[in-house]
Amino acid sequence: MSAVIESDRLPYSDAYRSFCEATQAPIQDLAISGGEDYELLFTVNPEQEAEIEALSGREDFPILTRVGQVEAGEENLFVEDEAGGRRVLEKGGFDHFA
Repeated sequence: MSAVIESDRLPYSDAYRSFCEATQAPIQDLAISGGEDYELLFTVNPEQEAEIEALSGREDFPILTRVGQVEAGEENLFVEDEAGGRRVLEKGGFDHFA
């Protein structure tokens, strides 16, 4: 199985955008491998997508953002750009055991 992150769907807070602008940090790369988790990530069966979207629209429920999908194929993590081009996401981020 492979996972595909659709880069144009990643949610960024205003504070994060301001930080990246001020430091000239690459917004997408830092969000994916910067080491600071700011959102929870989970998977759901595609048949339940409408139910999840309905939950996300409720006032008493957190906002949910679909950022990609899991699909059959080689075991990789891909980042997909707005044009549909894919690249393998190389292992990165901070290594606590190094």
